[in-house]
Amino acid sequence: MRKNLHLGFLLLMAAVGFSCCSGSDGMDLLSMTDNGAEGVEVPEILLSQEPLWTANRDFGYLDTSDYMTTDGNTLLWHDNLGRLTSIVLYIPATMDVSELYQNPSSVSQLNGKYFQLGSDNELRLCDEIRSEAVQNDFNTSGMASGCEYYEQYYKGLKVFGAGYVVNYYMTPKGKRLASATGRLLTDLSVDTNPLISEKQAKRIFGARLGDKVTKDWEAELMVREYCIKTGDKDELDERLIWHVKGTLYPEEEAFMITSLSSTAVKGPLRHEAQIDAHTGQLLIEGHSLSLSY
Repeated sequence: MRKNLHLGFLLLMAAVGFSCCSGSDGMDLLSMTDNGAEGVEVPEILLSQEPLWTANRDFGYLDTSDYMTTDGNTLLWHDNLGRLTSIVLYIPATMDVSELYQNPSSVSQLNGKYFQLGSDNELRLCDEIRSEAVQNDFNTSGMASGCEYYEQYYKGLKVFGAGYVVNYYMTPKGKRLASATGRLLTDLSVDTNPLISEKQAKRIFGARLGDKVTKDWEAELMVREYCIKTGDKDELDERLIWHVKGTLYPEEEAFMITSLSSTAVKGPLRHEAQIDAHTGQLLIEGHSLSLSY
């Protein structure tokens, strides 16, 4: 898979050379407070970057609108590279409930048949985003329903924007899956050893914002695939990134509501960025929603 490291050799050498950069004239040792970031050395070129990409203009997820196939009563959506993005175990209102009993009862039963995750990938249940079975009027059987969210991990690292919302029914035969909607990446090939530290990533973003790094800042090492728009073509670029969460937006804009199936998740809206963990390149910046396209 093609890798585009647009700052090239200069950034790579800067990243590799962090350990021998102390005291150089090119260092801007910003005064960082809290979080153990004071005095962290970062080459000047990484402290004065413009983002490589702009959200909603330069990149985005692959199109899935016209790529549906069927497998019996199961509807399958694929992206325009043929990768599975959504599964609906179709249950028409007239279906006998005994047919529902034949549906898979767990996400693990979908792997191999549909997911094809491979040995380097796994799905982990996110306990923070789930709803227990509640009574609903799906049909006269009085079955209850609920939803669970599974996040994808690659070699132990979370894959940004990859995961599945799974809706299920509780039947007299036990739990049965009704639908699985989301996206998984099954062909990743990323070096998961960072050359940029968490503190350096925070400092790079702090310099961009003109803010000091404080204790509430967060940075998570993740894997991400980007779909780069080049004319009429979609080119894939995958990176090891630091996903940095920095300062909060003004109070009147400070919260976002994310609707996930029947579950609403409320969280603070913060200035965020994604930084290449091998080169220190600032890839994109914005907030949670603008970085997710």
